[in-house]
Amino acid sequence: MLTELEGAILAEIHNGGHETAFQVRRAFSNSLSLEWKGSAGAVYPAVKRLRARGFIAASTAHDKRGARRLRLTRSGTAALRAWACDAKLATSVGLDPFRLRAGVWTSLDPKRRRQLFESLREEIVDSLPLFQETLATTDPLEKVRLILAIQVQRARLRTLARWETGEIDGDTANQNGAGQISKCRCVQAGGMVARDGIEPPTRGFSAWAGCLRKIY
Repeated sequence: MLTELEGAILAEIHNGGHETAFQVRRAFSNSLSLEWKGSAGAVYPAVKRLRARGFIAASTAHDKRGARRLRLTRSGTAALRAWACDAKLATSVGLDPFRLRAGVWTSLDPKRRRQLFESLREEIVDSLPLFQETLATTDPLEKVRLILAIQVQRARLRTLARWETGEIDGDTANQNGAGQISKCRCVQAGGMVARDGIEPPTRGFSAWAGCLRKIY
């Protein structure tokens, strides 16, 4: 079984067109996700492990720096396919920094919470133009990730708007539990991308499927 980091590295090599460990590391460093950007230093050790497991083959050094071109072996391709198509892991809620902190926000006094929500909104709004600009120049593998990231950011904005109006504040969240919040987020996400001029989710997943055709 692959870790998320290992799966992402194999995907960058196989679908992202990155041929060397340096290029893979640079892709992580350039990520708009702070979490993935912070993982860049773990790329070289992970590539070494994947080579040792027989998932990656490397050519002889082709430049003065000793860089080696990487490619997936047959077993590496199978491992990538198994990782990418693992429905249980793919649908895990994962580590969401927004959700992780949200429980603490309910304990803030109203004034501090309003100030925080304003700061959160500003950060999200400021991030969207960069996501949209990057869509035009990125590779198909990263494009679908960016489309989904935009959806998440806009869902967060709508959630904040509801919380600020008192529809879902700390008290109602405690009274009604996670079910109401989950329902709210599902409603927010539906059709949102299409209305805002970004590709609908179905087209995004079609792009992802196109990338996966190389695996099969």
